Amino acid sequence: MRYLLAGAILLLAVQPGAATDKILIVCGDSQGYSYNAQDGLAPSGWQKDSIAGQLSVILRDNGQYDLLAAGGPGGFNNFFYSNDGCQITKLQTFRSNQLTLLAQCRRYAETFLFTWNSDGSGSLLNVGAGSMAVLSGTRANAFQSSCHLKN
Repeated sequence: MRYLLAGAILLLAVQPGAATDKILIVCGDSQGYSYNAQDGLAPSGWQKDSIAGQLSVILRDNGQYDLLAAGGPGGFNNFFYSNDGCQITKLQTFRSNQLTLLAQCRRYAETFLFTWNSDGSGSLLNVGAGSMAVLSGTRANAFQSSCHLKN
């Protein structure tokens, strides 16, 4: 049911009027670690962490990439990175089965390395750092999730 709801959100989330926007890659829940510095209210140090929901790579009709986070509990992680003030840049890769995107946001930056196999299955390695919120202060993280190419 959760993935059915997340899929419905993805279909509705591609903004009206952008008929040629295309979902390229969809990734599931992420698992990894986060590091909180001593400047916030969250406990400092490394901690096991996770992100519930999906992350999708969108190719906009203007040729720009965007990222869509959807399906998190309570709608907390439902947003387009571009609408959240992030600039998305495609970085050069040397393999045809990789896509690397850099999201430069107001208070943090994230790098997303997507890789995939010939059957369309793949993975995401996401590394980020910056000032996330008053409660967590300065934070760095590394997450991994399973992905698949959309046809």
